[in-house]
Amino acid sequence: MVIFVPLKPEWMRSGSYLLTSGEIPLGYWMDKTYNIAPDFSWFIYSDNEKELSFLFSHDQGKTWQKSLVSENAQRIRYRKAQFFADGSGVLVYSNASPEVSSEGLEIFQTNDFGKTWSRSNGTTINQPVQNVSFVNPTLGFVSTRENLYYTNNSGSSFKEAVVTIPADYQTGGLDLFQTPNEVTQVSTNQLETKFYLLKMAGIDQGKMFACLYRSSDNGETWQFAEQLSEVKPTE
Repeated sequence: MVIFVPLKPEWMRSGSYLLTSGEIPLGYWMDKTYNIAPDFSWFIYSDNEKELSFLFSHDQGKTWQKSLVSENAQRIRYRKAQFFADGSGVLVYSNASPEVSSEGLEIFQTNDFGKTWSRSNGTTINQPVQNVSFVNPTLGFVSTRENLYYTNNSGSSFKEAVVTIPADYQTGGLDLFQTPNEVTQVSTNQLETKFYLLKMAGIDQGKMFACLYRSSDNGETWQFAEQLSEVKPTE
């Protein structure tokens, strides 16, 4: 089935279309800036480099609706949306400035699958935003190349999380918490995610591995659980 989407591809690449690892080639897109599914398809875009809009369909693309996220989304770089089963969702974007390394992070929320959006919070992150992952509309995580921050109040405030790195690993080479990794809730009191660590000893010295981490305190601290698979630089 062919679906017609009433937007231009370049509208999805508005602003600075860069990740912390570099520019995204033409034909590739930032993770979770769009979704195509029978019951809910959507796209984040800007057709004028100022307003950020949300295009969505609930009928396999037969009809589309547009909603305004922000009237002042200039110098946008990182962007992402996440939705939950009850129709609530979070959309975030960062504002980049060529003069400083810090970025502004804007947080918007919806309770109706993106028909309407309201700005819930905003903050400044001291380095370029690398990944944002919300477990629910209240609990979310923001990472840079070196640090992981968490909020338990929908972004009203962020605190730095403590990530325990085993002695024979270190961060470096790739972003610690790299898209498409997400923080997931596996039980009432436990969160899981994958961090990328560089092995510093043994036969795998110098190789990068995805490592499973767990938290039992809503993301305030993270403990190493096990080494998973090797990660190539292109992944």
